[in-house]
Amino acid sequence: MSNTRFEASPKKLRDGSWGAIISAASAGNAKTGDTLRITTKSGKSWEATIAKVIWTGSGKAIVSTRSSGGGRKGSAPRRSRWCNCGMGEDPMSMGFAAYAGQIITCPSCGGKIDVC
Repeated sequence: MSNTRFEASPKKLRDGSWGAIISAASAGNAKTGDTLRITTKSGKSWEATIAKVIWTGSGKAIVSTRSSGGGRKGSAPRRSRWCNCGMGEDPMSMGFAAYAGQIITCPSCGGKIDVC
């Protein structure tokens, strides 16, 4: 894993999943395995790892991400818990990244989802 760290914002990707957009002069140097600190407009943030660089240009990079684990004790992200229908995927990849740290209602079955 690389030691390069980037600040990023969440970005809905064309395939419907969530990734991130890096807006920095060094964004063109982003590569798989680099670490991101993704921060929403409301100030919520979490760590992620670049899974794939999708596009770079004009001082920006769009990337797909995966959860980062590790770090010092207690700093690893919690796993999301989801409703009985399971939604097919983890809530963070289903477009609920903006609700990280909140409990929301599943649009499919009405169950509660703890988005982490």
